[in-house]
Parts: sequence; structure tokens; C-alpha cells
Amino acid sequence: MLVVDTRVKRIALLAIIAALCFSVIGCSSGPKGYRAPQLIEYNEAEISARDAAKSARYRLHPGDVFDIDFKYMLNTDKLHLLRILPDGTVTCAGVGEVVAAGYTVAELDSILTELYAKDFRDAELSIILKEFAASKVYVFGEVQNPGEYDLETMEEGLLQSLAMAGGFGIHADRSEVALIRLSEEGYIYHSIDLSHIEEASSISPLALRVRPNDIIYVPRSRIGDMSYKIQHILEPIISIQNLFWDIYAIANIDKVDRIIR
Repeated sequence: MLVVDTRVKRIALLAIIAALCFSVIGCSSGPKGYRAPQLIEYNEAEISARDAAKSARYRLHPGDVFDIDFKYMLNTDKLHLLRILPDGTVTCAGVGEVVAAGYTVAELDSILTELYAKDFRDAELSIILKEFAASKVYVFGEVQNPGEYDLETMEEGLLQSLAMAGGFGIHADRSEVALIRLSEEGYIYHSIDLSHIEEASSISPLALRVRPNDIIYVPRSRIGDMSYKIQHILEPIISIQNLFWDIYAIANIDKVDRIIR
């Protein structure tokens, strides 16, 4: 049986709305530091990747937390709030260390049922997903430590993400920092001027919001054609196809309510 905690459903819903919702906020004459977003439509390959990902099923990640509801286990505390470790494993009472990351909840349910069936007759159990691992934000370009970083809360923003990446590099062009977000129609590209970052009141709060799976790119010089930059700079670093897969997998988390054996 597969059960998804209602809090997890709400978090998933917020994440998917934030990642896939296309909304144009503000205008070119808006507050300093914020410019109207630009929509860069997907090419044919990206459209195919997006459409293929719409059937994605969520696969467990390191940091995910779940309970096991197993009627034969007397000490149920040992089956509560099991967190998948960075190496992808989790230790379950009675069966020991099990690889969990990379499997769907249904697949892990089957694996654990088979393991417990060695010692228990009719070993029916339920996996209750309690928490998702932290969402990711991706920071590339002229920063000290480019890479992917955990977005612990929806309150974290652009400045925190840049700080996690060590801040600007010495050749960074702070006047045209790119925030790139995937939507249904294409990439939403926000150009943000952080050249006067010390003047906090001069930058619109709208320009500083970050959502799960956002990509932040700090250029060395003026960006010019952002569609070219995405194709020739970002795609070799980060798989857009994998981003689609992660986003839609969360969107589909509650499509299967229970597994009937």
C-alpha cells in the first residue's frame, strides 16, 4: 500500500505550481533591479523531453523521509521517520540496510515486502512518505563555487543562493544576472541588475525570489542572446531533461493512491 502524507502533497503542489506556472510579473518600467521576464520557447528536442516527462513517477532521493506501517513490528518507533542517507541507503528494523534512492515508492514497497516475507507470513506493509529532500537551485557562471545547492525553504532567495555559491567571481557582470525558470511554454528568463546590491531598497523583492529548480547564471560580460547561452553553456552543465523529469515526478506523486496485492 502506498500512502502519501497530506503535508507532502501540499509541498509537492506548491513546488510544481512554482516550477511550472508561467506568470509575467512587473514591467520594464518597474523597480530598479527588476526587468520584465522574457519567454524563450523550447526547441523541438526540449518539447519532446517535456512531454515524455509528463508521465514521470517520483523516485526517492537522499534526504527523503518515510514511515513503514507494518503490523508485525511491535516496536513501531524503529519504523518511523526513516531518512535516506547521502549514499542512498536506509536502515530498516528487521532487515538492515536497504538501497532506497532511485526507486519509486511502489518499487521500494515491493522490495521491503519481499525482505520481510522471509520472516513473516503475509508481510503486507505500507510506506508513508513524510518529507521530501530539499529542493535544488543551480548556480553557474562567474561565482566562486558553481554547482547545485539545497533550497531549504521557500523563503530563501537569489542573494542566499549566490552566497551559498561563494559569491561573485572577480570577472562577474553583476548588472545582468540571469534567473532562468522552466515553464510549460519555455524558459522564463529574468535579467536582474545586482550592481547596486548594497542599496537594498533599490532592488524589487520580486527580483530576489527563487523557486525549486531555478537556474541562476552570472555572466562574465553582457549576455546578449540568452537562448544561445542556454543551448551552448547551460545545457552541457545541467540536464534540462532531468529537470523536467524531477518537476513532473513531484506533480504525479499522488496519482497512485494504493497498491493492491
